[in-house]
Amino acid sequence: MATPEWFGKLKHRMAEIVEIENDVLERDMVRSQEVESEKGETEEDMYRRIRLEQEKQEEEEIAKRLHEWNSRNVSKVSRGVYCALCVLICVTMIALLMYTVTTLPSFGSPDHPINNEVSARYIEKGLQETGAVNIVTGMILDYRAFDTLGESTVLFTAAMVVLFLLPLLAAARWRTALNFGVTYAVLTALGMLDPDALGRPWLHVVSALAVGVTMMLPCFITGAYTFTTTSASAFICAMRRMRVPEAVVIPCVVVIRFFPTIAEDYRQIRNAMALRGIASGGWGLVRHPAQSLEYILIPLLMNATNVAQDLSVAALTKGLGREGEHTSRTLIRMTVVDWLVMIVVTLPLALDIAGVI
Repeated sequence: MATPEWFGKLKHRMAEIVEIENDVLERDMVRSQEVESEKGETEEDMYRRIRLEQEKQEEEEIAKRLHEWNSRNVSKVSRGVYCALCVLICVTMIALLMYTVTTLPSFGSPDHPINNEVSARYIEKGLQETGAVNIVTGMILDYRAFDTLGESTVLFTAAMVVLFLLPLLAAARWRTALNFGVTYAVLTALGMLDPDALGRPWLHVVSALAVGVTMMLPCFITGAYTFTTTSASAFICAMRRMRVPEAVVIPCVVVIRFFPTIAEDYRQIRNAMALRGIASGGWGLVRHPAQSLEYILIPLLMNATNVAQDLSVAALTKGLGREGEHTSRTLIRMTVVDWLVMIVVTLPLALDIAGVI
């Protein structure tokens, strides 16, 4: 039986299709092999790169350890040299002091310079060398100024307290001036205590603290006068009129507003404690110091940082840190009274320099 023509063509076509598919499969296989070979090379390069990075890290770690070891040894050497120098200086100073003490004349000796030369020099040349008509004043404030620094400080503090209380009285701040006056009197009395005569050695601590606070009292008085009589706007205007840098003006403004804000927070804490019946009364904080520390001091200290930051941000928000010319609603200028006060204050100094008084 003869084969139809169309069947032969179909068979030939099927053979071509199979051949084409085989070619495609071969190309795919070759391409996949190339991709695998490329992928293998990439992994090898990656492994080589990771190994190089590890070696580099190891080298850096070794260099770091070597640097730390060297610095540690250098610090040990410098510390040893420093200790040796300290010991040498201390021994030298002790030897010099002991030699000086051994060469001093005996106490009460008639040949002692203090018994024959010093007192005579005070009397004979006191007026010429110190310019003080009063010999005692010349001795305390000139010849023995370092020796009598404590006495001079007490006199200076008393004069400053009286002088700084006058502006408070002139500003009608009677209560504040009275509180500072009573505080100064109490501190002065505590500073004059004689613990040895009273048989209470621990009073030395109280006396020393009282003297220290007394020396700082003039600063407290001036600060209270500034805070109670000067507004922040007036202070800023005055500072700018004096061409003070903004880096100084802004912290000063923050300080002026800081203490009143802290005082308001303290009053609110005390009111909250009174509502809860905790350490109520005027002496409640003294009777319960632990509660005072827990409920007042710690919250105030924690809040102080936030208050200072908020005030600084408020000052900058109002344009205090901006460059250029600033305007102010507060007008500050020298008046006749200001010039008269400056003349009255400067006149005694000018007369003293001129030798009139």
